[in-house]
Amino acid sequence: MRVIVSGASIPEGLVEVAAQLDVELDPIGADPSRAELAAVLPGATGYFLGGDEFLDAALLKVATGLRFISFAGTGASAFVDVKAADTLGIEVMTTPGANAVAVAEFALGQGIALQRGLLASVASSPRLEEKSTEIRGTEFGVFGLGTVGLECARLLLAVGGAVRYASRKRHEEAERALGIRHVERADLFADCLTIVVACELNDDTSSSIGRAELAAGVRYLVSVADPCVLNWSAVADALDDGTLLGVAQDGDLWTERVLTPELRERLQRHAGVSLFVSAHIAAKTTASWTRMEDAAIENLRHVLAEHDD
Repeated sequence: MRVIVSGASIPEGLVEVAAQLDVELDPIGADPSRAELAAVLPGATGYFLGGDEFLDAALLKVATGLRFISFAGTGASAFVDVKAADTLGIEVMTTPGANAVAVAEFALGQGIALQRGLLASVASSPRLEEKSTEIRGTEFGVFGLGTVGLECARLLLAVGGAVRYASRKRHEEAERALGIRHVERADLFADCLTIVVACELNDDTSSSIGRAELAAGVRYLVSVADPCVLNWSAVADALDDGTLLGVAQDGDLWTERVLTPELRERLQRHAGVSLFVSAHIAAKTTASWTRMEDAAIENLRHVLAEHDD
């Protein structure tokens, strides 16, 4: 049995698992090319995804023997065509909760930096013509109250913000424990100055934040979700006309998969001024990566043991 391993190095725990279960590990580095992936995928049974590659439908179809992908993280849709994997019978395993603290801290930092004008000031050194808004007393919105969204709510409350959330389901226990308020999506975008987008990408959330939401009243948007959750044509319009004052997206926005060349050009006019894109770094802390790696190894151990039986 052969398992492909991407990432800067092979985790020691994975080496131990492979030795115990007589599994061959095939390391391909942190950023393999499409040609390299197409060459190694045939004949592989498993995939430990710790690198920066994207496994699209075409690549997955080449992997005729692939049965499972263990992803070190939660937002697998940014690295794997999850729909194609499901259609092909490839199980995609993630590590929910392992990176929640790291991602929430990053989102809070981005929210503060946008609202106080820090990112624009550092990036382009303009003289702020308008006064910025303090975090304390701000109405914050959280879109998607999963493990990351819940941690975001805790941190936002800790710095004196008031938190409302919209989510696929109510979280009444969290409402009672934290004092956060559930609202409908339209009200969230109408009433909150700054919104953190922390939902999963699925059929319901794909391109779900569009013109109606962005015209409702929100001024700052921080997304730690898959870039495909936002309608970027609507974002470009809102940045062009000043409806949105600042947007921060953690994830690979500048790709053909998300943007047309024309839309990319429109958005890049705002880069460093009111649009700030980071390279999927929210979860990459030392502690968070250790937790994600350990959980991904356990996922792989479980399915390898089952396959071996």
